[in-house]
Amino acid sequence: MIALALLAGCRPVTYVDPYALPSGIVVSQTGHYFLFGALGHTDIEVKALCPQGAARITSSFTAVDLLLAAITLDLYARRTYDIECAR
Repeated sequence: MIALALLAGCRPVTYVDPYALPSGIVVSQTGHYFLFGALGHTDIEVKALCPQGAARITSSFTAVDLLLAAITLDLYARRTYDIECAR
């Protein structure tokens, strides 16, 4: 039962720019959230990370993210964002 609750929000969300060619360079950034995700906000400055823009952005929970949420009973949670730069 607890495993189902933890896995309920684990599906990654991906944005793909169909007009951008991927460069293979992937930059990761972490967002921090509190009180079951009710508090917290993450801004990703894509132009600062990838001057040519982003070809793909994926938002997901890693194993470490899930472990931290389980240990803190979801009072603290983080989400990992992987940004693949465009050429």
